[in-house]
Amino acid sequence: MSKQYRRINGSLVAKTQAEWDAIDEAAKTLDQKVSDLWSAFNVYAEGEMDQNARVTVTGLPNKLGATEQQLSRAAEVMAWWEAHWLLYGQKKAELEATNSIPEYTFTPCPWSIWDLA
Repeated sequence: MSKQYRRINGSLVAKTQAEWDAIDEAAKTLDQKVSDLWSAFNVYAEGEMDQNARVTVTGLPNKLGATEQQLSRAAEVMAWWEAHWLLYGQKKAELEATNSIPEYTFTPCPWSIWDLA
């Protein structure tokens, strides 16, 4: 494994990339870790259901002529959205209690915007 060098207090220090990564992770503040966790959850949520799709989903119950299938699927998507952010809240609380990023697994959104059209 090749060594990566950093200047620390005027001296060059050699460590592997994995060692530097571990040092960098340990140096992160709790606020940075919470921000990283939120970013991961937000990026996933946006990838599954972007802003335009959320507007469609939340507007379906008020749409004249919306089918039962559309309304049912929209409700499932809204329940997924709520569960996704509840998981974030749980993992944030765990992070704040332990100061280490908890493991988590994302659940895919049950329907795409195209399934609601």
